[in-house]
Amino acid sequence: MQKHTKNVTSILPLHQTLLSDHQPKPTVEMLLLQVIQLLQAQQQPAAPNVNETNTAVPEQETLDVGEAAEYLRVSKWIIYDMVRCKQIPFFRVRTRIFFKRRELDQWCAQQGARNSSTSK
Repeated sequence: MQKHTKNVTSILPLHQTLLSDHQPKPTVEMLLLQVIQLLQAQQQPAAPNVNETNTAVPEQETLDVGEAAEYLRVSKWIIYDMVRCKQIPFFRVRTRIFFKRRELDQWCAQQGARNSSTSK
C-alpha cells in the first residue's frame, strides 16, 4: 500500500503544502479528494476576467445570417428575403451579410409594438 501511494504522489501535481516535510504524507483518500476538487474546478465555467478586457461581452454582438436565423427562429431563406426587401436591419462586409444583436432586439420590439397596435 505504501508503494502505491509513492507512485501516485510522484505522478500527480500536488499543492506544496501537501508535500512539505513537516506535514504527514498524503493518503490515497487525500489524493483522491484533491483530484475530485481539481476536476470540479475544471468543469466550472471560468468567469470572464474584467481586468483583462474592459468590457465583458456575455454574447456575441455581431451575427451572420445563420446565427440571426437561429436567434429569430426562422429559416436562413426568410432572413435572405427580408434583407433583399430591406425589412430587417443589417450591414454588409463585401458580400457577407451581418446583423447587430442589439438592432435585432430593437427591431423585434418594434415589430411586436406594430402587431399589437394593429390587432386592436
